[in-house]
Amino acid sequence: MFRFVFAIRLPLLAAVFGVLAIPFMQQSSVSAIENHDKGLSISPLRKQIAVKAGATQYGSATVANLTDKTMVVSMSIKEFSVDTISYEYKFNEPSRNWVGTNQESVYLQPREKKSVGYEIQVPSSAKPGGYYYALFASTQPQDSSFPSTIQVVSLIYMTVDGELDRSSVLKKESVPWLVMGSSVPYTFTVQNTGNVHFVAYFRGAVEGLWTKNIGSESVHIMMPGSPRVVSGSVQMPLLPGVYKMTYGYKVDYDSSEVSKTAIIVFVPPWSLAGVLFVGLCVRWMRQRKHAHGDDSLSS
Repeated sequence: MFRFVFAIRLPLLAAVFGVLAIPFMQQSSVSAIENHDKGLSISPLRKQIAVKAGATQYGSATVANLTDKTMVVSMSIKEFSVDTISYEYKFNEPSRNWVGTNQESVYLQPREKKSVGYEIQVPSSAKPGGYYYALFASTQPQDSSFPSTIQVVSLIYMTVDGELDRSSVLKKESVPWLVMGSSVPYTFTVQNTGNVHFVAYFRGAVEGLWTKNIGSESVHIMMPGSPRVVSGSVQMPLLPGVYKMTYGYKVDYDSSEVSKTAIIVFVPPWSLAGVLFVGLCVRWMRQRKHAHGDDSLSS
């Protein structure tokens, strides 16, 4: 569904197998791009963990050397969040030292993989909700001509049990009332107003008297407090007319659905040509009728 592993290489962006590339620098946000070359990898890409306040829990990730060279991998923990405008991921030093690794570094032979454990200690005073950590694995390639570092990351979505607020709102929707193209676009914003993340399934549909077209579904993780702009389009039916547009999302934690509707008028270009043709035919018939009437009067 989502790919959440990242690779970094400076000054050139190195391709890393099965990971997402992020700039290797202290910056507030990163963009994810996907590539499929060899290097360092980590799995799982993300992990959901539920833990009670005051409890200790353990987890692990697997780091793999996908090269033909030996590799020393450094392990570290960061917190992550998302930008409230771009929804790009941001990584920062932990403000809560709840997660720690049992290994600061891992030595990997060519094509070798090893499991790296981490420990989660949640204080008894922790409030219920979502807390988000990232397990980073870093290495410096030995055969690089430039000083460089490759990093990959496994995301930890941790939920502290208790009174969890799973709520959201749909707002700032935009759907055109007149459509002349082959599809109708839609845009809306979803705000997670709760205290824990959830998965949302977004799609739109166009419905008429005899037809219903459903657009392709997109899936996103919604982080607490972060609005996300969702856009898509739905293929219009063949015939012109008045249709009902439904758009919204379903959530993974229950069967509820948040949706809104809009009325749209579909006027494809060929229908305008048809109307023009019918108008010309009517005009021609009227002209012929008037011509016959004049001939009768003259006779």
